[in-house]
Amino acid sequence: MPIENIRLQGSNIIIVYRKLDFRSVSLDELTGAFPEAPEPVVAKFPDVLFVQYSNGVSFQLADRRLRLNDPSADLSRSRLPNMLGPIVAAAGQTDLVAYGYNYDVVLGLSGVDDSGAFLLEKFLRERSQVEGDLDGSLSRIKLELIYDVEDSRYSLRLEPANSDNVLRAHLNVHYARGELITDEDSLAQRLSHHYDSLCHSLNQLFS
Repeated sequence: MPIENIRLQGSNIIIVYRKLDFRSVSLDELTGAFPEAPEPVVAKFPDVLFVQYSNGVSFQLADRRLRLNDPSADLSRSRLPNMLGPIVAAAGQTDLVAYGYNYDVVLGLSGVDDSGAFLLEKFLRERSQVEGDLDGSLSRIKLELIYDVEDSRYSLRLEPANSDNVLRAHLNVHYARGELITDEDSLAQRLSHHYDSLCHSLNQLFS
């Protein structure tokens, strides 16, 4: 099996609203949603609000979206489950149209000298035909695989990293309907479920 390890680089939750009403935003409640952390850095503009804490956790309101980021490399230590509910409430937005969970990982590959060439050989069987159509020589590819699982749409991007034996992967799990889960335990379980699904899918793809 070419996958030697899978390492989480961070995760985030994005909530999409029909529109953002900044008059409904309570800045004091938003910046106080993480009381155990030191005073956050706040950048506020007419149509953008960005808040970052010293532990790397951040959130942003802009472009009809509320985005919460956690750079933790260990999903069990993620602050997203206990942050989401208070921040959604403090943001004061009600017209939700979609939401999604995102994961960034790197894959260490065993016995691979060129991760770009590895992707090319794995997923493009008719290479010579494509090269003929392009009148050029392919050296590497990036992929986006989109597939539906029950009531969610998965979008998995794969691309070579700078290192010869490393791939980068990004997974977005998109929900266009359904109730947003803000309960801490239930959200932790859902985040873990999708991450486990990502790891399983990667191992299946490269087995």
